Amino acid sequence: MTLNTTCGSTSLSFIAKMQLSYILLVLTCIVLLCSLTFYTIESRSPTNSNPCFRAAVFESLSYGVGRNIDPQDPLEFIRLNLDAIDNATERASSEGAVILLTPEHFIITPGVKMEGMSDVSSREVTNMIAEEIPDPKNVVFNPCTQDTVKLNNKSILKRLSCIAKKRKLYLIVSLVDKQVCLEENCSSDGHLLYNTQVAFDDEGNIVAKYHKYHLYAESDFNPPETPELVFFDTKFGARIGLFVCFDRMFKDPIVSLMKDHKVTTLALSTYFYDEHPFLLSHQIDEAWSRYFQVNIISSNQRYPLTGTTGSGIYSSHGYKIYEHDSRKNIPEQDSILLVSSVPV
Repeated sequence: MTLNTTCGSTSLSFIAKMQLSYILLVLTCIVLLCSLTFYTIESRSPTNSNPCFRAAVFESLSYGVGRNIDPQDPLEFIRLNLDAIDNATERASSEGAVILLTPEHFIITPGVKMEGMSDVSSREVTNMIAEEIPDPKNVVFNPCTQDTVKLNNKSILKRLSCIAKKRKLYLIVSLVDKQVCLEENCSSDGHLLYNTQVAFDDEGNIVAKYHKYHLYAESDFNPPETPELVFFDTKFGARIGLFVCFDRMFKDPIVSLMKDHKVTTLALSTYFYDEHPFLLSHQIDEAWSRYFQVNIISSNQRYPLTGTTGSGIYSSHGYKIYEHDSRKNIPEQDSILLVSSVPV
């Protein structure tokens, strides 16, 4: 009887221990699962509670390309292009976008011909239009709010800065940076002209400036000495890296921006001519995005007559939205705005 009681007592004790162990195991799993979920959410968005942001890209033909320009007002095309950007930012903002990207050479088109200036080279014309763009690494510069005397007639920068400030969004545009050159081997006009991407924040400050390194049939421009790695951090948590058109075909700056500087979104302003079957603008951008698991926002000019089309917003698991219109009879005034959410 004592033996049976002892065995019975031992048996009950063993069952109780097993139940307790099972309960502890379940609780441990719950704690680990909650911790993992919390870590995943935090790792996706370390600086912002919102894991996504709304991006917009603008595709349009510049008024400096294949369009009639008023001979009495040769710079009319610049104002028309700035107006188009203003309208695009208004539409983008109404759809919740916090950043808008525009095409390469959209505002200032190299080689544009001015009435009565047939004897002037395209570089001379570009030199007259270009503005010196301050380096945001050296100075905080807000063209919209700073004294116009200090702006030294930077009317293009001022207009763009005020657009970004008015719409409360980040704005990335393509401009020509004109820098004084003091070196012996610089151009005879004493300036360096760079094909340049400029980023404004939602208050109108210039936050980034990138000089295109891999020029393509751009004899009027100067390349920087080495590829620049330019990026900026946003208030909505994304780190944006800059590059221009033909840069997309080379290792730098793209790979170094992602591997060495943890860029999460690449912004590409381009004037790309499609080459069938495997060198289409949207194909290349989606391939980069999938392979490197980053967002790419890409804005191309819209001129299918020369194979120029293909803008989009791409994320690591495929495209969010893109445009590729191969029609040859698109009206010149036709433009599109693509808006989509992508992960921070």
